[in-house]
Amino acid sequence: MFKKNNMKNRIILMALGIVMFYSCNKENDTSIIPERGTIVGNPVLMGSYSKTLLAAALKTVAGDYAQAFTCNYDIVLYKIDYNTIDLAGNPALASGLIILPVDSTKLFPLLSWHHGTVLKKTNAPSHLQGDFQGELIFATDGYVVACPDYLGIGDGTHLHPYLHAPSEATAVIDMLRATRLFCKEQGYTLNEQLFLAGYSQGGHVTMAALKTIEEQYSTEFIVTACSPMAGPYDLSETQLNFVMRDSAYPIPCILPYILFAYNNVYQMYPDLRSVFLPQYYDELKEYFNDSPAYECDAVDNVWPPSKIPSVVLRPEIIESVKQDPDCPIVLALEENNLYDWAPKSPIHLCHCDADDIVSYQNSVVAYNSFVKNGSTNIELVMPLHGGTHETCVIPSLIDAITWFGSLKQ
Repeated sequence: MFKKNNMKNRIILMALGIVMFYSCNKENDTSIIPERGTIVGNPVLMGSYSKTLLAAALKTVAGDYAQAFTCNYDIVLYKIDYNTIDLAGNPALASGLIILPVDSTKLFPLLSWHHGTVLKKTNAPSHLQGDFQGELIFATDGYVVACPDYLGIGDGTHLHPYLHAPSEATAVIDMLRATRLFCKEQGYTLNEQLFLAGYSQGGHVTMAALKTIEEQYSTEFIVTACSPMAGPYDLSETQLNFVMRDSAYPIPCILPYILFAYNNVYQMYPDLRSVFLPQYYDELKEYFNDSPAYECDAVDNVWPPSKIPSVVLRPEIIESVKQDPDCPIVLALEENNLYDWAPKSPIHLCHCDADDIVSYQNSVVAYNSFVKNGSTNIELVMPLHGGTHETCVIPSLIDAITWFGSLKQ
């Protein structure tokens, strides 16, 4: 095991090493480093939907909730590839989906929508997969919507760095830049408003993007309003305890997803064979490769009927996670907590109290911390008492679109 300070020192040394490498090689490097947020190749038209068709689809999907949504515009969808950076700050390629309301004569606000957990590389907004339908609701209501796939998903390479806040943020920020550029090229004019929203992992992404924008890019982006929904903001305690309890968990795949992804980022262990029981390791590693071809439900079949996530781990690892504050897994999770700061932008923390996948206490912890740190424009919203992770989605979307609509110009 290594101590908390040691891990932080390693991260600092890694960052310094990257800076020194580029500083020392800048004069001799004649290659052109792509500008972040520029579009690679030609955008691909993925289709279009009329507002009539969208309204009919909403009635089918949302039932009685459909009356809360307004389909004002036909929409058109484009896939783009864009330049961003990888975990070490090197140039990388990412993909995403842009959805435009069909009316180039009006000024529209920009909205960034962040999807939830996916493992399969093609289960992404740019492939019209995943939960990209949420973006359609915002687009037909009159927003230009940017939908980043995130690093490693869509056209990206390597395993997605799942719940890694810094790379989530850079993928969002560079997608916003690419979307602004795309709109300019297409003759669309954006107004000055920017909205951020996302559900589940997308809630974590939303919070990571907001934090990074406020701390590093406040002169480039001003966030009008932010709606993180059902996100795991306290990964190292609230969410870890929720997943590691000795009872069934709906998506046990999330545990190895975090471990494989974080080990790629932080090198927590020389080999994850020392983390997983041997009867599970060989099978799990086939799912968490550089090009995942299956979704989490396929990985969940690895588990025995108990569906207790920790049964795939070695006993000494379980003990370390639960008892040792200097456990490498706990320290890596701490690096990606998103509650100990003071947001300046207006926020609706939207979460249901019976969430069975992301503990509602994540939002309680974040809200209390934000208020304690001096934030004044924060609301903790309960859109559906007794709502689970699944049943809370549409009520959360209704809260966001209603609130954003009250602010939209």
